[in-house]
Amino acid sequence: MKIYAFCILPRSVYLILQPKDKKDLPLFVQSIKELYKQYFQSRYGFAREVWPSVYQCEPLLTDHDLLLGIKSIEFTPVVAEISENPISYPWSSCSHRVFNHKNGILDR
Repeated sequence: MKIYAFCILPRSVYLILQPKDKKDLPLFVQSIKELYKQYFQSRYGFAREVWPSVYQCEPLLTDHDLLLGIKSIEFTPVVAEISENPISYPWSSCSHRVFNHKNGILDR
């Protein structure tokens, strides 16, 4: 699974992914949900759903679409008024991309 952009907000998660195979995406999402549920259980003593079982998925067919999608995701904390600028928001791929940090998460 290639990860091109991410942004984790208090009530939502945004990702731009490229699965190797079409069936990999639902498995990846299910794995994230399960890992977070286990983390939440160990930290707070009870489990809860991360997000509804339905998630939205849109193909980005061109490089232009990909770049617009990345920009949109990385500016989400500013639009949501959680951060004054996208680089300072710690739960986004923006600072990793801008400063070329190799974090083992993003694919270029």
